[in-house]
Amino acid sequence: MKKKEEKLKKRTAKIAKVSEKKVVDLKRYLSFYIGEKQFAVSDEETSIITQNTEIRILSKLQPPLIGIVNFKGTIYSVIDLNLLFGKKIDSNVKNLIFLKNYYLALSFTQIDDMVKIPLKTIKSIANSDIEFVNSFFVSKNKDVYIIDVKEFYETYFSSR
Repeated sequence: MKKKEEKLKKRTAKIAKVSEKKVVDLKRYLSFYIGEKQFAVSDEETSIITQNTEIRILSKLQPPLIGIVNFKGTIYSVIDLNLLFGKKIDSNVKNLIFLKNYYLALSFTQIDDMVKIPLKTIKSIANSDIEFVNSFFVSKNKDVYIIDVKEFYETYFSSR
């Protein structure tokens, strides 16, 4: 009986190690569309996603900064990624990704999916046209460009 128990413990330990390794090798991303292009933000950088959120538009702001939104008593600045990438969409109601640690919400066209991506499939972009997009992955046969939130914030807001 002890031999069977020992075998079971060894097998369980082996399976646990394999499962643990698989979890470590994956990273979750929220993918969304800006026009026809697909982008993603690390799940670790997002606090919540809302759809059809009304934004207080402030006309004196420089685009792509378009306004503010009060979410659960906290005021967030709203960046319209559509404007940032040259797409104009007229509406005060937007889909928003609220970012952790930045009091910033990113407005986008359409949410796609929450995807788990193996780290080894993420590829670097050597000379990106967009300063805060330095890597991508392929999902559903489409390139999905990863927005580096920290670099985005530093690039965009350090120049203001």
